[in-house]
Amino acid sequence: MVHQSAKDNPVSVSPGRPVVLADSAKDEICDSVSDLYRKGVALTLAKERSAERFGVSMRSVERVWRQRNKLAERKPQTIADLFEAFQWLGRT
Repeated sequence: MVHQSAKDNPVSVSPGRPVVLADSAKDEICDSVSDLYRKGVALTLAKERSAERFGVSMRSVERVWRQRNKLAERKPQTIADLFEAFQWLGRT
């Protein structure tokens, strides 16, 4: 009886932590940290300022910063992603 109830009412379980930041936001965070760092701001302070600017935790910025190489290697999945990549390349 319990097994039949479990089959009739499956529970959807999300695998892992939900995605909080879009890829474009991750790109902007990395740009912000690197811009501040290039201007002579200490890396830790640059991360803190970027966290405040984007309204996320310092831990989220550190996670994004640690994965910045993977962000650069992303391949566009849709036409919209490709268009966004071209826009990102055209930034000055």
